[in-house]
Amino acid sequence: MSNLNEEFQINEITPEQKKSMKSRIITALIMALVGVPALIFGGWVFFILVMALLILACSEAIHVVNKPVPVLVMVFMYIIAMYFAYWIFAKNITGQYIVARESGTALNIDFDAPFLTNLFSEGFNEIYVSSTGIITILVILFMSSFLSNKFSILDVGYFLMMSVLLGLGFQSIYYLRYSPTFAFKELVDTSDPLFRYMQSSFLMIYVVIGTIFNDIGAYFVGVLFGKHKVNPRISPKKTWEGLIGGVIISALLSTGFAILVSLLGRPMHPYLTHNEWYWIVLISLLIPFLSIVGDFSFSAIKRHNGKKDFSKIFKEHGGVLDRLDSIIFSGIGASVLIVLISHGWQVFK
Repeated sequence: MSNLNEEFQINEITPEQKKSMKSRIITALIMALVGVPALIFGGWVFFILVMALLILACSEAIHVVNKPVPVLVMVFMYIIAMYFAYWIFAKNITGQYIVARESGTALNIDFDAPFLTNLFSEGFNEIYVSSTGIITILVILFMSSFLSNKFSILDVGYFLMMSVLLGLGFQSIYYLRYSPTFAFKELVDTSDPLFRYMQSSFLMIYVVIGTIFNDIGAYFVGVLFGKHKVNPRISPKKTWEGLIGGVIISALLSTGFAILVSLLGRPMHPYLTHNEWYWIVLISLLIPFLSIVGDFSFSAIKRHNGKKDFSKIFKEHGGVLDRLDSIIFSGIGASVLIVLISHGWQVFK
């Protein structure tokens, strides 16, 4: 009985943990004040913020490596990541140019928020992986390993993985924010401000809620009740109690949000309403699981390179990849699952 009481006894919070909690809350509030308005309004504010984060993320992924990286590899990592993230933008503006040229009219580019939304949302119904992009970065990486004794085959694997992962991760952020506009265009008036600034952002907000509250829940449950370490070698502070608590809190809150907005007549996606609650539950459980995988994966990269953080942009809270590691994985997973649901589970369509 005494052992059972010890298992469920609340841990004593140390002064260091109290300081960390306060710091985490302040940092989260500051990030929310910047990120939430950009997410809701979309347009150029969201575009510039996400692009800046992608550039910083690529820089961190390069400089976390404890060796000189060939300039060609660095340049092409930025190019490939940008290519994957912005393919729909480039595709749609190229299509507009071709139509204008064939009709003999000038391409009228109006750089306002609706124009940018149309460029991102039109035809955005899948997550795209370019075989040309993968082949290009593979050739560059293998050439670099042949020409430099300090750039090994292991480095080829790392930079290929990070180029594709960051490109798809940030593509998924745009997909979650803008694909509802395309999905709903035959069903509602997408020019309605309530749709453009609220309903169209609900899908991204849903994934952010699932990801953030998994981290918050895991941290606080772990601090209060955590006793059994998951993997001290990679992440010494994470416990099984915290992981389970985070998954439960995340799944409940994200599912509740999705069902609530649907019942209020503003579903986040045509295929994710309260009538399709089972898909919502499935994605809500997938998000915290992939958030954990993302957290541990990026922690393993840091530990391998002997680093505590990817950078010090957010001071003691690390860099962009330290803050976005979970959202990259959960965003990709949620996006792929939504694409499969939308396409009737046809993998090749």
